[in-house]
Amino acid sequence: SASRLLTGEWYSASIVTFGFLSVVGGLGTYLWARSISDPKIAMWAGILYTLAPYRLNELYQASLLSEYAACSILPFVFAFVERVSKRRNTYDVVGLGASYALLILTNVPVAFIGSIALAIYALLRVERKTLLPTISRLALGTSMGLAASSFFWTSMLAELSWIKANVGEPNPYYDYRLNFLFSPSALTNRNTWYANILALAAVGFFLPGIAFIIRSFERDKSNRALNAASLLLLVTFFMATGLS
Repeated sequence: SASRLLTGEWYSASIVTFGFLSVVGGLGTYLWARSISDPKIAMWAGILYTLAPYRLNELYQASLLSEYAACSILPFVFAFVERVSKRRNTYDVVGLGASYALLILTNVPVAFIGSIALAIYALLRVERKTLLPTISRLALGTSMGLAASSFFWTSMLAELSWIKANVGEPNPYYDYRLNFLFSPSALTNRNTWYANILALAAVGFFLPGIAFIIRSFERDKSNRALNAASLLLLVTFFMATGLS
């Protein structure tokens, strides 16, 4: 609506809004990658995140517009988790709270899945010698985010019983035991079949990154941030397939 006030019509407003969100997602990814690698690699991380197959699908194919916006915010939450884990700065805690609140307010599924991924990443990044202070700051940041978005998610929880989905008329489409990558049901379900194509494109997309990870391990096996991101990648792939 704000973009429409500037442009005067909806089409241009949409171009401005989603162009802005694309840039924001790239900057968030750069900010996160910059905290664990050099500026050149961080720059490419931001560019490639903008061009990632599933990101393009969200906007151009599936019209998952609120999900696209949430995935532009998610890298900032990871970036602030990283910054809070590394240093004691009040602004980082506030940044974590603000970005987490925006994530919750933008798209519930991305917020839910992202919260699981963020918890895993945070646990991998916390160092023993600063365990309690770091966990306290992370808890404070996420609590601020939950408090700032409470006007939304409290109503959402109260209305969960309204969602019937698979209860009224059972349909395999809503059965999450069948909606995994590379599952046999993908042959009969168009959406999961297309998701498999996107998954294969994504695997091809990050294969060069595997070489970078191996080279970095050989150079510095103590890079905890890179280790955490790599392990999170493996856990994510595991959870997306029927193996989980």
